[in-house]
Amino acid sequence: MAAAAGLAPRLVAADIYALPAGLGQHDLVLITIGVLNWMPDLPAFFAAVQSLLAPGGRLVIYETHPFLEVFEPHADQPLVPRYSYFRCEPLVSTDLITYDGLDHGQGAPSYWHIHTLGAIVTACLDAGLRLQRLEEHPHSNREADYDGYIGQTAQLPMSFTLVAQRPTA
Repeated sequence: MAAAAGLAPRLVAADIYALPAGLGQHDLVLITIGVLNWMPDLPAFFAAVQSLLAPGGRLVIYETHPFLEVFEPHADQPLVPRYSYFRCEPLVSTDLITYDGLDHGQGAPSYWHIHTLGAIVTACLDAGLRLQRLEEHPHSNREADYDGYIGQTAQLPMSFTLVAQRPTA
């Protein structure tokens, strides 16, 4: 796709909390499925994101709604809340993370940080970004496990889109 568009993207593997110099500033930063839950420090994360945006540049987040994180889709009663929406400590799991609904076995411990929608929006604003849009969706953007929550009589928020902009001055 890059060649067809006449582009030569530079792929960088780095710690978001300690980005290397020279990454430049960009018109768009896109964050999608599951990124925010790997971030233990939202204010530092959004400060890094803001530093990557050019003046007038936009941040677009299309992410799983944090309210969905209170449920356990494999529980006997998958619609009964299992975790607090306001949980502060990360969920620790040795299950390999997949998005296809299949069991891929065990691996090293992973740490899943549940952030409220208010914490996400506040960290974005505190980083100096201007909120342009926040939309919640009744559809899943995630692994097949969560598809069972689609089409409920009392529909859960399953994903959201947030658009923010770095001010030009």
